Amino acid sequence: METKLLYPHDTTASLPVMTITPELADRLLASCGSSLAALDAAREDLPHGEMTYTAPGDQLYMEIHGAENTLDDKYINVIGYIPGTGALMGEGQGRGLDNQVIIVSAYFDGLGTGPDGTFYPGANDNASGVATMLEMARVMMEGEYQPKKTIVFIANTGGQRRDMLQVNNAMNAKTGFGLLTVEAILELSGTGAGTGDEILLGPGSSYRLVTLYEDAAARTGAKVTTRGRGTHFGRRSFSWGDQRTALSAFISWEGSDWMVNTVNDTIDIIDPDKLQQTGETTLLTLLVLSREVDY
Repeated sequence: METKLLYPHDTTASLPVMTITPELADRLLASCGSSLAALDAAREDLPHGEMTYTAPGDQLYMEIHGAENTLDDKYINVIGYIPGTGALMGEGQGRGLDNQVIIVSAYFDGLGTGPDGTFYPGANDNASGVATMLEMARVMMEGEYQPKKTIVFIANTGGQRRDMLQVNNAMNAKTGFGLLTVEAILELSGTGAGTGDEILLGPGSSYRLVTLYEDAAARTGAKVTTRGRGTHFGRRSFSWGDQRTALSAFISWEGSDWMVNTVNDTIDIIDPDKLQQTGETTLLTLLVLSREVDY
């Protein structure tokens, strides 16, 4: 199954990369009187720290015909918020709970259509995360328990570029928001499908949020783990970018790397039960965060 990546070789270098087969490598090495087997044998006999060389071989010419690069550096965030109601409940002079911010985010950029016309739907990575976030926002808007802290919902781009949410940029997008204090961030990706049977709190999740999330899961009947395969398991770590200091939790379904970045990441693989478990447990966690000081 073919996997599409925007940055397939996990490198920041802009150099072209050519991958060759063992058969072609042997043909090339034959021009200098060697082979892959000969190199393997030489490696076994070499003392530690020493190298060996083949004789000069044929000169090669490589020509690359690529499509025009249509990627740009623009990051477009869609931001909504629910104002906190705790203006008179804060500690300290003139500082209320509504000055504290809880961010819920999910990246909405996808792979789209490849140069050959192949479409990569991105249902689990990451339409599921965006859907979970939007449903949480709807429930909070229509519910009777309004948050004392300000809740900011951000559909952000950069997920396919391995960039995390740039908190400072997002909070400075609206006048006055840069003066607020971001207390915690819940990031959602791959929440609707996976090979496991647990919600995964990925690497980098803050211990306080993990504990709070586990308490919420005990009430919703969901299972939670901090060990497993997240949406981008086995790939280069995301860039923090702005050196965030807020508590963070990275929420997905365990084994959500299954079908990621393939043509099979369609709505057909989304499991409504997994989507609901993740949404309900994350929402309960958010409700506690939005109204409590000690957690």
